[in-house]
Amino acid sequence: MSLLSACSNVELNPDQVSNQAQEQQPVQVTTIESKKVGYCIPDEAKKLIGQSVPSEAELKKITNAGVVRISRKGQSVRANLVYNHLSVVIDDDSKIIYSNCSLR
Repeated sequence: MSLLSACSNVELNPDQVSNQAQEQQPVQVTTIESKKVGYCIPDEAKKLIGQSVPSEAELKKITNAGVVRISRKGQSVRANLVYNHLSVVIDDDSKIIYSNCSLR
């Protein structure tokens, strides 16, 4: 096995490299970390489908969205990707039929 050590005079030992790769664990972003940085939480948005539409303040609290847009079924909306926006579509009975982050 040959190893490339770019721009270095250090000789790499193949056993060291494979051990280092095994020790590193992938970083997982949790919902709590997402909340800290102000991102709308898609998993929480999806849970709203089928429920009666709560207040805008409650929607922000549940999903961590900075901006909430509620539209009716069939209404035209823009589809821009924005990290802190929540889009909710409701039917004639004010039940949520679509809820997702990143649309404005």
